[in-house]
Parts: sequence; C-alpha cells; structure tokens
Amino acid sequence: INAAKGNGEPESVEVLGLNPNTLYYFAIKSADAAPNWSDMSNVVSVTTPAGATVNEGDIVINELMWMGTGAGSDDEYLELRNMTGRTISLSNFSLEKYDGTDMGIDFSGKSIAPNGYFLITNFATGSASSHLKSGVVSNLVDSSLTLNNSNLGLKLLANGSQIDTAGNGSTPLSGIYDGTSDIKKYYSMERTTVPGDGANALSWYTCIDPASTGDFFTGSFERGTPGAENRSENEPVSHSPGIVMTKSDTALTFSVE
Repeated sequence: INAAKGNGEPESVEVLGLNPNTLYYFAIKSADAAPNWSDMSNVVSVTTPAGATVNEGDIVINELMWMGTGAGSDDEYLELRNMTGRTISLSNFSLEKYDGTDMGIDFSGKSIAPNGYFLITNFATGSASSHLKSGVVSNLVDSSLTLNNSNLGLKLLANGSQIDTAGNGSTPLSGIYDGTSDIKKYYSMERTTVPGDGANALSWYTCIDPASTGDFFTGSFERGTPGAENRSENEPVSHSPGIVMTKSDTALTFSVE
C-alpha cells in the first residue's frame, strides 16, 4: 500500500459491494518498490448484516453512449453493472437526471445477474433505428432514456436511495462525439474496472477499442461494449487480476478481482 501515513500509524479500509448476511475473510500482503512481498497478515472474519438488499456500489452505471450513433442521436444506450455475486431485482430501481427529475424508465420485473450487465436501449437492437447488432442483447427497450450531450448527470436509485451517479451535470466526463467530419466518431463513455465516484472524471474513460466496432455495431464509426465487459486499451486502471487499492482523504478502498 502506498500510504501517506508513517510506519505504525493506523489505516482504514472500506470494502463495498458485499453480499448481505455473508461470512467474509480478509487478509493483506504488502510490497515495497522492488517489489518484495511480505507474508500474509493475520486473517480476520466478519459476517455482514442482513440489512438492506442493495447498498451503494452494488450496482453502478457502467457505460453511456450519450451521443447516439451514426443511426441517429436518439440511438443511445445505458449499461448497468452488478458488482456483487448475487442476482439483484431492479423492480424498485429508478434513474433520475442530475436535477432530480425522474427519467421514467420502468424496471418492473427486471433483474441483473451476478457480476452481470444490464443494457437499456432506446430502440430494439438490429432494428432500422439502431446501429447495435441484432446479437447484442437489450435487457430493456425504453424510449424514456434520454442522455444530455451538454449537461450529463444521472443518479441511480434503489428503493428511493441513491446508490450511484454518472457525470456531474456538466459536459460529459468522457466519450467522443464527432458527427460532422468524414471519419465520424461515436465513442462511448465507460466506467473504470474499479468504479470509484461516478461524478469524478477519473472514474471514466473513452472506449477506443477498434475491434468493438465490428463486434457490437452495424455502423463504421461507433466504439463501445454494450452489454459486455469494458475492454478499452486506455483505461487508467489495470484489468489485471489482483488487489487494487485507492486512497482518499479519509480511507483506503480495495477491490479483489
């Protein structure tokens, strides 16, 4: 851990996305710059409370095609990602714009698989109005989905409580839109593997993966990974398995992938 505190001073760690009423074991190893790795620390265990079934960080907004595609500006999509190992019902979920206006998307009867993705589109994939291939599975087609190109900010709520955000109400934090030049660009805004604060630009990057064009789209100018794992080569957080730790002013947060 690259910590700002001196040797022997206490550190705090926050772990998000845990299942309720579940026994977890934790241990830590440390390394210097070489790296020379320490032995494993003592193992501690804790059982999470039964409590709420959905907590902050359990589900995140993972990808936004806020500019539409070459098929039209309304050909937008939004993708959710389940950060937990359990199926979560979305029936009591809602999406709000940054000013608190309910977007009106109906999640009734929907759920998201463990560690899975949930794709919301304006149009059916493979239709004349969409540049998403017919093989891309849209979990919910809802024309209420509207993503602002200049003041983008969304809030994801579960049972009325906010559990994630995307953007901060200003210009989109990532993604590329160029609909005028000969080589047009419709590149989605993707979340980092370790999601972080969705209102912070460091939690997002632009999908530049060239293979994604042919894998997911019928057009020639789109890049993104709708309904699938993000895989852009310029993500600032490594995709490599391991323990990833981030530091804020008040806590260290780690994710085991």
